[in-house]
Amino acid sequence: MKLKRIRNSKEFIKIKNDPILIITLPIALILTFFLFIIRPLCLIKIGLLHSDRIGHFALNTELFICEKLYFNKRGFEFFYYPTKPCNNQLAKIIQRNLVVIPKIIARPFDLIFRKFEFLKAHRTRNNNADYDVHNLIDKLPTQLTLTKEELTRGNKILKRYGYQNKKIILFIIRDDSYLKSVYRKKYSISNYHGHRDDDIENYKNAMLFLAKKGYLVFRMGKKVKKKIDIKHKNIIDYPYCKFKSDFMDVFLAKKSYFGVTNLTGYDALFVIFRKPMLCLGSLPIGCMFSSSKNYLNTVYYHYSKKLKRNLSMTEIFEKNLAFSFNNLDFKKKDVQIIKFKSYEISMYIKDMLNFVQNKSSYKNNKSNKRVTLLYKYLINKYDIQKRFHGKIRSYFSNYFLKRNFKHFVR
Repeated sequence: MKLKRIRNSKEFIKIKNDPILIITLPIALILTFFLFIIRPLCLIKIGLLHSDRIGHFALNTELFICEKLYFNKRGFEFFYYPTKPCNNQLAKIIQRNLVVIPKIIARPFDLIFRKFEFLKAHRTRNNNADYDVHNLIDKLPTQLTLTKEELTRGNKILKRYGYQNKKIILFIIRDDSYLKSVYRKKYSISNYHGHRDDDIENYKNAMLFLAKKGYLVFRMGKKVKKKIDIKHKNIIDYPYCKFKSDFMDVFLAKKSYFGVTNLTGYDALFVIFRKPMLCLGSLPIGCMFSSSKNYLNTVYYHYSKKLKRNLSMTEIFEKNLAFSFNNLDFKKKDVQIIKFKSYEISMYIKDMLNFVQNKSSYKNNKSNKRVTLLYKYLINKYDIQKRFHGKIRSYFSNYFLKRNFKHFVR
């Protein structure tokens, strides 16, 4: 029984998955003693970067650097990638800003620092993950940015394919293709995130509307379920492009006029490059992007099968669904997430075009003010530890409120 407990322990599993730790851990343990002794004179910190998924890789790192600058944090910090970087261009940018050392050196120290409370001072990390609780995105310029040479390179690639001198709008719509390819052995994606996925078919009319207006529309994604069946010179299905690359993944976000997302990892690039962003669905509602005046939010309908109607914002919080990412939580409460129809998405796109040109009409909108005040109240009431939000600076879509105000603030 005791042997079974040892085999099932986290420490044993980590060593089993990374056998080199049998050698490196004892060496690191000896060296840790010296790091502890010199700590009053020189504090050395080691931490990991979430290199497996682009959202955390980009935004956690950007916010870490912003916090270090804004709060003047000191110390000698070293980082490592626990996995192969999900985007090599982003890794290249990060390594211009942080000291990244080989995993074989850093990993044993990180594990030791985590294990012992008195060594926690030697760990370095962004304690707020990818949540901008200090509103630093609006206070500081982009830290993880491209060089002039890289921008020139990206523009040349667009010009080579005839895509120049047009404003670029990016769509990133989540389905389960990418996570299934990466995590299929760990858990059932459909059980956990399935309620957040959407069908790209619902976005075709909105893309066509923008394309006909002269915008260059890119459908983004590393792995996607299916191609978009649209033939228009201004619509590019990027996952199937000849020039698709880690570099262009990042460059296009930097180049974009604004982004459209139903909340998935890639939209972190819109955030770090300070781009306006239309958030379709904002699920879960308690974790919506709120820290910047660049964000326009909408909320998917939370349909109660028991009440036979959509829930109000207050009811979503009362049912403890406002902070849940897990599909099973919604099923247990008999609440179905209803996605937007094609014509609604097109209207939100029109609303977004107005938003990027005239934010004052949203700031002065009475319905927007009222819903934002209610949201602040609910966040303060239910997020007691202040995990997800600082000041609420984002806006709700005027079109969304026009259609849903009465039931949403019920």
